[in-house]
Amino acid sequence: MANASTHPTFSLDMHHIYQIHDARYRFIYLTGDQASFSNIDDPLKVITYETGTLHRLSATGKIEVILYGLMPADLRPVANDFEDVANDFEDIVLAGLPPALRKRLEMRHALVQAFLQQKADGEIKGTDDSIKANMQMIVLAAEDYLVEEMPELGYVEALNAFRAGEGRKPKARHGVVIPDHVSPRALRGCVVLYNKGGKKALVDKSVKQGNRFSAFTPDERALMAQLVRKHYMSLQRKTIVMTIVDVRRGFEAENKLRAEQGLAPLRVPGREAIRLHIKRLDKFHVLVARFGQKEAMKKMRAVKTGLEVIRPYERVEMDEWRIDLLAILA
Repeated sequence: MANASTHPTFSLDMHHIYQIHDARYRFIYLTGDQASFSNIDDPLKVITYETGTLHRLSATGKIEVILYGLMPADLRPVANDFEDVANDFEDIVLAGLPPALRKRLEMRHALVQAFLQQKADGEIKGTDDSIKANMQMIVLAAEDYLVEEMPELGYVEALNAFRAGEGRKPKARHGVVIPDHVSPRALRGCVVLYNKGGKKALVDKSVKQGNRFSAFTPDERALMAQLVRKHYMSLQRKTIVMTIVDVRRGFEAENKLRAEQGLAPLRVPGREAIRLHIKRLDKFHVLVARFGQKEAMKKMRAVKTGLEVIRPYERVEMDEWRIDLLAILA
């Protein structure tokens, strides 16, 4: 796909429509780890996000992607309905899933397809008792579904041998495990998710793990740090509640200026985001800013005589400290 970069559960393409901040954007270019979008109604409005931030926003449902929404109706890969586009091109969106996640996704999808087919044929009902009694039949149908969707040389023979008790349980291509028995409640839950969001809704929550990117853009984080430093790190000693109010007012004022300049608005951080930012501040720096250096040195001084040692390197202590790069550059 030309001019496109596909990520787990999130796809970048110049033909997609991205609903961000109640406005429609299009992807324009990717520079390193930074993706830029322009407003469809006002192309001069450009916003930039780190790809990790895009993944987090997409996982939390704060970005809506309409696949191939910018293409003419007669040139779209499938029917005109955006939902049909999304369903037919789920594999494009999910192409970047890690193998372990893709393995679990395919297993759930096969079980759901087998259950829906047998229910449509009238072989089973949607009750827990019926699902439990026919689970073996559902699993066998799911195995056949995987064989049809992902055929592999010699796999059918190995599967038939396993069912006849003459061999080991084979694996499908790409290491997709043959579905095991699941509880009726778990299967019904997967069916509900599939009916609501298609195949991509069956991706488990572990896809959200390991992303340490902030949900805020660098501009939003920089402004929040500046406003916290101005209102909280002062001799006025404002409470966190008062600081939250001042920070939100600062964002509102900044968004008014950005609107006059034709720039996209900044997302206003919530109460918890501001509180966590304040809690991550260095305790000594907070004491110096709010109480003065003398009082800070008094509270942070060594206890009594401190460490008592008789030779160099008799006692060695190490510690680590995580600090935002913005704090160093400020």
